[in-house]
Amino acid sequence: MLAFLPTYFSLVLTLNVLTTPSKIEWTTPTSHDFGLIRRGISVKHIFTFRNLSNAPLTIDNVRTDCSCTASDWNIEPIAPDAIGKITVEYDAQKQGYFKKRLTVWLHGQKQAEKLQIVGEVDDEL
Repeated sequence: MLAFLPTYFSLVLTLNVLTTPSKIEWTTPTSHDFGLIRRGISVKHIFTFRNLSNAPLTIDNVRTDCSCTASDWNIEPIAPDAIGKITVEYDAQKQGYFKKRLTVWLHGQKQAEKLQIVGEVDDEL
């Protein structure tokens, strides 16, 4: 019976992490398709979310896949039920299809939020 305890506690901890509710609700899709982009230009998209918690919320960090993708976000705390923004800019220097992921870390939330941008860069546009 004692041999099963570590497995049981590991399962309980895993389920707790998986069922921890998000503090936000995305008001835009979490994925954005830029479609065809001419090489050499930058494109931007704004992701928005609503603070579902009963306290002000801050974004600790937004990490991107590569240096071709930059992000900017609200530095000030986002009030309960208010809308927050994350702006993503992709610098289209490399020709071809791209898929970039962003990881959003919210203060006090163990599980990060995931965003994605996709598109295709072409010289012929």
